[in-house]
Amino acid sequence: METICKERVASVTLVTSKLSEDELAICEGAISYALSSLDDDDIDERFGASRDELEGTRDDLREALAGLRERDLEPEPVS
Repeated sequence: METICKERVASVTLVTSKLSEDELAICEGAISYALSSLDDDDIDERFGASRDELEGTRDDLREALAGLRERDLEPEPVS
């Protein structure tokens, strides 16, 4: 993982990073595990976010991963 740049917009810091597909999948898996294992209070305490916010982040990661798996990005089979 590599941080490309950070930018402050209003009260939010936006970070542009370079991650591998595997790193994205690890993050998605960790968030999914936390959502299935922790109650709402534990999520807030550990992540500083609500369950809804964490679910939104997980869904964004899933969407990004699905985009990486589009047919035109898959390697051609070897004959």
